[in-house]
Amino acid sequence: MPEALTANPNNSGAHYNLAGVLSRLGQLPEAARHLKSVVEANPQDGIAHRDLGRLLEKLNTPKDAISHTMM
Repeated sequence: MPEALTANPNNSGAHYNLAGVLSRLGQLPEAARHLKSVVEANPQDGIAHRDLGRLLEKLNTPKDAISHTMM
């Protein structure tokens, strides 16, 4: 786990940034897990919901994707 998350596992910014890196590396399920952490911590974060919805679409989970893009 990256140092920022080891020091503070609730750091939404670190989760968000790590999700972006993991997504670019093709590790989509792990990226989705980190984006879900951001959404859980900040349910009003529309950008995180949008990005999670797009990622879930790539993972072929349309119902979950739609629920996040409708925020």
